[in-house]
Amino acid sequence: MDKLVIRELYAYIAENEEGEGVIAWMTPEGNWKPCVGADMQRINSLKDEVKQISKKINKKIYLKKFSTVEILEVIDPD
Repeated sequence: MDKLVIRELYAYIAENEEGEGVIAWMTPEGNWKPCVGADMQRINSLKDEVKQISKKINKKIYLKKFSTVEILEVIDPD
């Protein structure tokens, strides 16, 4: 099996007066989960939730793909 390498990231984004933001939803346990993923399987699994959020906030939600990778920092466990 090939090692998973993240080369792109997808995010559901909404706009407001202040700009753009990543959509998140609250789990039944009360935890916020951002609507992001590294593959379309994950993104598609969020689609029903995102549709509900769109209706609730009465805004369009955009699926954006980010594919430029730049390592900004490496944090060592030491």
